[in-house]
Amino acid sequence: MQSVQLICWTLKSKIQRQKRLVLSGVLVFGVIWFMLSQKTAHIRREVNILTAQPCSDSDSQEVVEKICSLYRNQEVTGDLCRPLCDEQLVKFVRCLNYKHGKYVMQVKCANFCTPGESVSAVLKMTHKNVSELQEHLKHIDKELLVKMQLQEQVDKVKIQEYAITARSLSILLQDLLQAEYGFTPRDGQDMISLLWNNNYADHFQGAHTNLVFARSFWSVVLQNEYRISKVFSDWDVFPQIYGSCGPLYIAENVPGVTPFNTILSYFVPGYQSWKNRAQTAIAILHLVQHMEMMEYPLHLCDVKSPHFGVMPDNNKVKFIDADTVFADGSLRRDLGMPACSQHEDCALFDCEGWCHKETGKCRPVRTNNNLQMVCAKVFRGPLLSRNTGLLSSPPSHVATQLTNLVNSCADDVTEVTQEGIQMKTPDDGLLHGLVSCLTESMSTSR
Repeated sequence: MQSVQLICWTLKSKIQRQKRLVLSGVLVFGVIWFMLSQKTAHIRREVNILTAQPCSDSDSQEVVEKICSLYRNQEVTGDLCRPLCDEQLVKFVRCLNYKHGKYVMQVKCANFCTPGESVSAVLKMTHKNVSELQEHLKHIDKELLVKMQLQEQVDKVKIQEYAITARSLSILLQDLLQAEYGFTPRDGQDMISLLWNNNYADHFQGAHTNLVFARSFWSVVLQNEYRISKVFSDWDVFPQIYGSCGPLYIAENVPGVTPFNTILSYFVPGYQSWKNRAQTAIAILHLVQHMEMMEYPLHLCDVKSPHFGVMPDNNKVKFIDADTVFADGSLRRDLGMPACSQHEDCALFDCEGWCHKETGKCRPVRTNNNLQMVCAKVFRGPLLSRNTGLLSSPPSHVATQLTNLVNSCADDVTEVTQEGIQMKTPDDGLLHGLVSCLTESMSTSR
């Protein structure tokens, strides 16, 4: 009898242990499923942010066809027109996105972007409905003529008539660059060639050009990414602009940095090795430092990993989404304009501002800097998913030091001004500390 009871007790104990194991397994599975679902939801949100609007190949090709139609009707011009529309040297591959109200299309560019080579490039243009494109160009005509004090000709002038002088166009351009960047030309500097190229004289008869050239020139110059990339082209911090046709321009295709995914790193062999991530981070830090040293320092006001592009041949980093890049003067002007009740009201994207709550006015000052935003949003990652940061999961021998440096860079108040404004502006000392730590991290990492 006792032996039967012992057997029953043993069986009962085994069943209970098996139940506990099953329940533990279900619990572990549930936790893993929850983590994966949260990660998937975050990635989906990030993708939605990056794509911004539905992207249609047919709509994008229609834009190219419309530009070519305007070119063939002698309504726009530019050095991209013939390779794109006549010679088929620039061929559509796919639509990338309509981010920030802008068409972005990948193309294959043969013997135009890089002589003798076929390279990947991108076509870009401010997002206008095809039906509105012609009206947009007419609006530019009127703007040019009014600003050049030719109002009486606004409704009468024909776009092929040579009525605009190089001097008047240069003065108009100089006023724009002064207002946007505080840019002052050097003595004898050719302002039009700075934003176009040296062959612009082909579009002139003597000292005059027509509205076909002027509207084509002005329609790309008014686009911030094109303008800022051309003005600061000598600094090599933005993708190279190869040419334009009317308001459509073609630029170097530089692949963006892919946000790191901690979970994938455990399951995909060779996925974004630490050495590659550390090298990219150092290159980003060099770019940030380079921008601080420029004659006209630039503010990056929309900082994300994919906005930094890595050149595949030399690991050099460029900033590939310049729509929200501002020079110091224009940023201070914009930050100081809004009325406010809290500091967030004064921010321009990632460029943070300060609200003077007694007056309800924003102060014309940026309270963070490019390095702070890179540490917070690229190296550490977004607030709710910091394990997606470029410097997530560092090697153990530098983990504590590097994490402390990144957190200090992202979070520390570095100065309080006499007005009580709290500044988060990490300096070169912290930048050099990050570079040193990252260099050390690669010595024994895989």
